[in-house]
Amino acid sequence: MNTQFAILLCALSAVANSVASPKVDSPNLIVKQFLEWEAREQPSGVYRGIRTPELDALLSTELQCLLDAAIAANEASKRLSPDEKPPFIEGNIFLPVAWERPLNTEISASRSDGDHSSVEVSFQYQPNGLKFTSRFWLSRQAGVWKIIDITLGGECDFCQKGKLRDALYGTLRHYSDVNANSCKKIGS
Repeated sequence: MNTQFAILLCALSAVANSVASPKVDSPNLIVKQFLEWEAREQPSGVYRGIRTPELDALLSTELQCLLDAAIAANEASKRLSPDEKPPFIEGNIFLPVAWERPLNTEISASRSDGDHSSVEVSFQYQPNGLKFTSRFWLSRQAGVWKIIDITLGGECDFCQKGKLRDALYGTLRHYSDVNANSCKKIGS
């Protein structure tokens, strides 16, 4: 009788834990993991090695393809114009301010509609001011949430504003050696 009671207690405990624990794959969790990756890696520029299994697990295949295209554009630019600065050689393409680290990041809102979601993130750059909001766009792909774009919300002279995908495609179209349009075929 004690063995049956112990088995029942373990089963009830497992059910209670599964109900109480947060969703393992939610848009907010994916963005939180991305922000943790970004804070730890502090990427400057798009370089060979930026694409890790950890980052790839968070980004759509289209964004992964665009990062590869940006790396190829940097390498082509170095070959073709060694005295010129390559397009993605420095600055953080994922943040509203490419040249400064935020003091704090906070997920401030999220909205989901079926397999699509957006997560708003506030980036605070100064203790009592300079705060920008970016929106992360996600899509559920093969049952897993992936970041498909980031609308950067910088509002200063050296800030980045607008959609990351548009900025990447816009710059990459100037590099004939790089076929960024093939990334569109992959989809988001």
